[in-house]
Amino acid sequence: MKKALSVFLLMLLLSSVLPLSLHTQPALAGGIIFIRADGSIDPPTVPISTGDGITYTLTDNIYDSLVVERDSIVIDGDGYTLQGTGSGDGISLSGRTAVTIRNIQIRDLQRGIYLDSSARNNISGNNIADNGYGIVLEQNSSHNIIRGNKIEASRNASIMLDSSAHNVICHNTFIDNSQQAYTR
Repeated sequence: MKKALSVFLLMLLLSSVLPLSLHTQPALAGGIIFIRADGSIDPPTVPISTGDGITYTLTDNIYDSLVVERDSIVIDGDGYTLQGTGSGDGISLSGRTAVTIRNIQIRDLQRGIYLDSSARNNISGNNIADNGYGIVLEQNSSHNIIRGNKIEASRNASIMLDSSAHNVICHNTFIDNSQQAYTR
């Protein structure tokens, strides 16, 4: 009788715990993600892969900010989302050259893509929605190409240019933004 009761209690415990273990949610990164100058990804467990140190591809959604410290690379979102919590930058380039950002969904940040003193970068084919600003170019960010992006529901402006010139901005779709472009 004791053995049957023990087996019954064990089965009852397993049947109540098993459904909890099957219900998984994506892990939050819990900190800023970096593509370092040496090509490494920090932390190395985030869902970004590279085989050549040039093309970095998302392999799942990311729930944090991405800071790029390496020049002459491609960040391919492969249709995945970089999701914020209403503040911070989605993808940040400071002093970067020849970085391509393509095919990524960027949502719910203060600035979806942020360039500071960065030149000859290509931002194309992205969906940028529900941010304070869609794309921001500051401090002499020049000769960048912003083409074929869909920018919608920006609370402040879809694109902001601050002390930046000689940029090509064309063939973008703007939907329900507070302002299309803002310069200062």
